[in-house]
Amino acid sequence: MERKIALVVDDDDAVRHYVSSILRSEGFQVREASDGIAALAALRESGASVQVVVTDIRMPAADGIAFYESAVDLRPDLPFLFITGYAESERLVFIPGRYPVITKPFTADALLSALRSVLGIPRAT
Repeated sequence: MERKIALVVDDDDAVRHYVSSILRSEGFQVREASDGIAALAALRESGASVQVVVTDIRMPAADGIAFYESAVDLRPDLPFLFITGYAESERLVFIPGRYPVITKPFTADALLSALRSVLGIPRAT
């Protein structure tokens, strides 16, 4: 993968650090936020440097959907990858079909495969 900057958003420190470490091992620079409010602030601060967002859906302070809805006003073409601990979420209907949702727990391979799909990067052979 070419070098990208990712914003990882999850209120669970262990999950956020797990995702961040996987992305760093693949050459990503990573910015982290613990909720949608902090993520939106990080996105505003970073301008166009963030190239992909990996966000949890359910978080206590400004969930991933609320963050997404605000973020698209700033960056309409910013790719998102949603993660969730819930196999079925009543709010998933609000996520545009072009952005995948992966369910926790997930493997590094599953995360990277979904991320490649979001970024339009062909799978290495």
